[in-house]
Amino acid sequence: MTIPRILPALALSSIVLLSSCSDPSTPRTGEYVTVQFRRDALGVSHGLPVSPTVDSMNGASVKLRGKLLAVDKNWVVVKDDANTHWIARPSILLLTQP
Repeated sequence: MTIPRILPALALSSIVLLSSCSDPSTPRTGEYVTVQFRRDALGVSHGLPVSPTVDSMNGASVKLRGKLLAVDKNWVVVKDDANTHWIARPSILLLTQP
């Protein structure tokens, strides 16, 4: 039995694709992100179920969108159109990156 010629090419392309993937445990800097803040950190926490991706609660924004500049164990740094924001990690509910 002979191995079809396509199999080695598929194996090589799979290795190239997998090696070019970024670490899924770390967001990619330089790309746009949406930071959803913990509701209790903003003072809008209550007993009603709320989607983690909602834009606002009680008329106040609960998210920030901008370019991710840096991430470390204490801070997430995001630059929007007007400002650079250093966000304490404990205040973040989730970070979404396309």
